[in-house]
Amino acid sequence: MKKRRQGGGGREEQGAGKGGSLADVLRGLDEGDSLADVVRRLGRMAGSGSGGGGGGGSATSFNDTASWEIGALIKADMFAEAVEECDRVLARQPGHLFAHASKSSALARLDRSQEARDSLEGLARACGAALAADPDDARAAVYTGFALCQLGRHAEAAEIAGRFTRAGRGGPEMDTVMGDALAGMGRLAEAHEAYKRASDADPGSTGAWAGMASVLNRAGRHEEAAACGEAAARKDPGIAVHLAGTAASLYGAGRLAEAVAASDRALAVDGASADAYAAKARALAGMGRRREALECCRAMAQACPRSATAWAARALVLQEMGMHEKAVKSFDRAIRIDPGLARAREGKAESLAFLGRTGDALDECDAAVAAEPGRAEAHAARARHVFGRGMFAEALASADE
Repeated sequence: MKKRRQGGGGREEQGAGKGGSLADVLRGLDEGDSLADVVRRLGRMAGSGSGGGGGGGSATSFNDTASWEIGALIKADMFAEAVEECDRVLARQPGHLFAHASKSSALARLDRSQEARDSLEGLARACGAALAADPDDARAAVYTGFALCQLGRHAEAAEIAGRFTRAGRGGPEMDTVMGDALAGMGRLAEAHEAYKRASDADPGSTGAWAGMASVLNRAGRHEEAAACGEAAARKDPGIAVHLAGTAASLYGAGRLAEAVAASDRALAVDGASADAYAAKARALAGMGRRREALECCRAMAQACPRSATAWAARALVLQEMGMHEKAVKSFDRAIRIDPGLARAREGKAESLAFLGRTGDALDECDAAVAAEPGRAEAHAARARHVFGRGMFAEALASADE
């Protein structure tokens, strides 16, 4: 057996001269093909619906060969190779929306936060061009909503999704985008309705089930959230974020041992899931297993050293354990990695206020609002801290926002 090559390999036609069957493709692993090459070939097979070949589709569809190749790489957790593939596709087709969206997701999984944000900006621009060319392109509108929500521009996303849903176009994907936008604006009941429409129309939509779980959690309806999270995980058990979300819901419902078990399942799928580590640490702390909770926090920092989300999650666990000085330091690490992470600034403000640094806390709230003007939690945090300083009129204005 030849030694398997590492990395993405060349762009010559991999496996030239070999057959096009699944067995032939997999046999390439024994003949020296890299795993990335084999995954790409499997993606081409899926895209063409045969043993290899073309595959049509527009730049806004999922049905072209390039989209299948990229999707196969991401599904295999080969994020660096996926970024390279997206770059190759975008060099040929600058308006390929799936490549833009997939690149931003892959960069985020690689903890390259600023590059991911830049890629989302590129996606938003490409979507704008696609919608200018065809204002009725529902697929481009879905991508636009995704990009705008990820960038914190929830009101713009809601306006675009609303235009299509009012006209009866877009289907469950558009309802999911609307749910994401409304959730980002703090309109939880309306977001739940949008996600419910999406899941009713497409019961297999894991995004809709996960969205419902998220807004129910935020509304304090943790048992219902856990049921929705478990539904999402059953439909696609290979996605760690659904399992981690279920763990968070179980924690909120007080089912701490089950939360630890769900976190462990998520970590078995993705050993760098910050949300899973955070849910596990919070549950362990709630069970009085403080040392194990701190060990979990340390493991999170080691597994995700360049993840702003991980450092913010770690800080929240420390905050809940009353370790505010350490929490502030972890929030600072998150903010240095991603200055636009509003929830890290909101959390830091809470610990600063507990430490008596009310002026610094208000500064962090202002920074959170500036980072994500449409984020309801940022305005609510600012209102709390302004009210605490006796600035009642300004607190009311922030609450109204």
